Amino acid sequence: MLRVIGFTGTIASGKTARCRHLLRTAHNYQLRAMDGRSATHPLPAAAAAPLSVEEALRCATVRAALPALRVGVKYINADLVGHAIYLPGKPCYYDLIRTFGERIVATEAPLPTAPAARGAEPLIDRRVLGGLVFADRDKLQALNRVCGPYIARAMAEERAALVAASRAAGQRGLLLIVEAALLLQMAETMAACTDVWYTHCREPVAVARVAARDGLPEAAARQRVASQRDVLGQLRGLREAPGPLRGNVVALDTSDVTLEEGLAEVERTFERFWRDRVAPLVAA
Repeated sequence: MLRVIGFTGTIASGKTARCRHLLRTAHNYQLRAMDGRSATHPLPAAAAAPLSVEEALRCATVRAALPALRVGVKYINADLVGHAIYLPGKPCYYDLIRTFGERIVATEAPLPTAPAARGAEPLIDRRVLGGLVFADRDKLQALNRVCGPYIARAMAEERAALVAASRAAGQRGLLLIVEAALLLQMAETMAACTDVWYTHCREPVAVARVAARDGLPEAAARQRVASQRDVLGQLRGLREAPGPLRGNVVALDTSDVTLEEGLAEVERTFERFWRDRVAPLVAA
């Protein structure tokens, strides 16, 4: 059994906080399922705290029971995978410099354009690169054209490694949570998803959040939000589109809720997801 939740969201909609909480919640359900426990069975005392799963997994009591885990829970952060592909020395690093110029790195010295010539090279400045691509749709598309193939290959390799490790451990299934801001543009990753969860908020709310978060004037924040305006329409379209995702798309509106309320919504939604999608397959 393999279920892959692709987790994405519109700009400034609280995607990361909710995805991290989803992962913590999933780990707790994973522990509850060991040795055939139901999702509502009390956890061992050492693992009872819902937001302290990492500590619980280090506890000897829980560690001794790990071979009995029936379902694996793993996480891939596509943004981190994406950052890794353009580290100095990687082919994508030089492709980006050729495409956008030396202004995207924090250096005044001319940079080599091939791996063979590289030395102690500076990192690409993601803030500078982001400022370029969010202000120009053509540049954003150019960024995706350059990075897309590298990210797709790295994501596929990471996914395959986690599936193989789960099978080698004798687990009955694997729940893989993939956090990806640009999920809709990642065709191969989207094709692997059995479910999509996304966060969204009203545009004025997003503008206010971006301005406060990034210290931008309102006009600049509005431009950044507008550059991703079509993403919400595409996400909403997933709910009605024919295909394997129909009925497996969760939308979380964060416009008028506190973070605490939003995290509670994640827990309620995952409880239903585990009961309906995961537990029957693991128990079969």
